[in-house]
Amino acid sequence: MSDMSIAERFTALHDRVSDVGQNILAKIDTLDKKIDIRIEEVRMEMRAGFAQVDQRFEAMDQRFEAIDQRFERVDQRFEAMDQRFERVEGSLTEIKAMLVGLGAQAPGSRVN
Repeated sequence: MSDMSIAERFTALHDRVSDVGQNILAKIDTLDKKIDIRIEEVRMEMRAGFAQVDQRFEAMDQRFEAIDQRFERVDQRFEAMDQRFERVEGSLTEIKAMLVGLGAQAPGSRVN
C-alpha cells in the first residue's frame, strides 16, 4: 500500500468497509431467514400441542358429562327412595292410629 496515494488508500479502505458491511448484511439476512423458519416451526409445534390439549379437554368434557348423567340417575334413585320412605312412614302412622283407636298403648306407658 505504500505505492498508493492517500485518496486511493481511503478508497480501498472504504471498499473494504463496504465489503464487510455487505457481508454482515448477508449474514443478518441468512440468520433472519433461519429465525423465521424456526419461528414457523415453533408455531406449528404449538398449534399441534394446543390441538392435543383441546382433544384432551374435549375428552374430559365428555367424561364429566357422563359423570353428571350418573349423578342425575343417582339423584333420581334417592328421590324414589325418599318417596318410598314417606309412604312407609305414612303407613306406619296409619297403623299407629288404628292401634290407638283399638285401645293399644305404647310400650312403657302401661300401668301394672
